Amino acid sequence: MKGGKVIWLVESLSAELDSLDKTTGVGITKDYPLNLNDILFKYGVRINYNLIQDLQCHLIPLMNVEGSPQQEFRPWIYFPLIIPNSTHPIVNNLNAILFRFTNSIDTVGSKDIKKTILLTSSPYSRLVHHIVRINLQQVREEPNKELFQNGNQAGGNA
Repeated sequence: MKGGKVIWLVESLSAELDSLDKTTGVGITKDYPLNLNDILFKYGVRINYNLIQDLQCHLIPLMNVEGSPQQEFRPWIYFPLIIPNSTHPIVNNLNAILFRFTNSIDTVGSKDIKKTILLTSSPYSRLVHHIVRINLQQVREEPNKELFQNGNQAGGNA
């Protein structure tokens, strides 16, 4: 404000691979009660209670126990690989950035405040809204590409 600059790194939902149930591989998102919504809205930003799923994603290791135990790597749509396309000095010339269980953000309100989106998901992404049921079995299934047409989403945490 008044000529200063600020960058916020905030997440609104808690989701971790380690917190998935050991036997079923299923977990749900939990929200962080940070109470920052009002102040962020004043600055023209809304952190959404959702997760970005992206077909342009990182791989996670998965044990394959058919025959002999082997580790294989499978795409995990909750780990988007964000490729910066902005020429802003903060992200210019960066390689792909791995996000894990990231939420989207919206710019809202005040037209007096300049807001710059630095990173967005690929055009092959979609949003799933809180409460999200995360199932490790999704790794073994081919995602329905028709569902991933939400376009670029502004990412909220890394």
